[in-house]
Amino acid sequence: MPRKSIEAAETTTAHRRNYDNIRAPMQNNPRVAAATGVVIGFILGFFAARIQQEATVSEPAPQAQESSSALPSDHPPPEVLEQLARLQEHARDHPEDTEVRIRLGNSYYDMKRFDAAAAWYTEALELDPGNVSVRTDLGTSQLYQGQVESAIESYRKSLSLDPNHPQTLQNLGIAHFATGEFEAAIRIWQRLLAAHPDYPQKEQIEKHINNAREHLNQEQS
Repeated sequence: MPRKSIEAAETTTAHRRNYDNIRAPMQNNPRVAAATGVVIGFILGFFAARIQQEATVSEPAPQAQESSSALPSDHPPPEVLEQLARLQEHARDHPEDTEVRIRLGNSYYDMKRFDAAAAWYTEALELDPGNVSVRTDLGTSQLYQGQVESAIESYRKSLSLDPNHPQTLQNLGIAHFATGEFEAAIRIWQRLLAAHPDYPQKEQIEKHINNAREHLNQEQS
């Protein structure tokens, strides 16, 4: 199973720590930047809310500068860093070990270090190119970094191996929605529901389809 579909990640407070790393890529892409306003309250809405909140702050809070030795609140605890160091050492000593690379990718993903997660997922896929779940997680890591086209390519490669993989279909629809490709998003989500009529998030996907149709109608009016 992939780490999470994007929908699930967005509804948990544990995944709302720090998304500064996606701000610049979104602002440099006009279509993605424009889409962030549309996506507020939808799937990637808290990204834009975070961006807007930070844009109103011109200076760091004074207390943030009081101690350069203080660790940020979301800094991993020492035991987690020690575990990561052991896993990385093992990965260096065992270049054929796919699982340790997946574990490292998953660990960095959960820490919101999507750049590092993508790097480890890429190494894992070099050893196991047919792993659909890992390729989907790679795509989602790319999407969180604002690398939408790369994410879409990763999702499409996953679907070439498993055409009805539900999390891949869900996240691919999100990627299309985020770039304003509403027709493509609708098609993908309809394909998801057709292949998985009892999908646990069916009701939410149907809402997303209706949302995309509304935006499509607005564009065409």
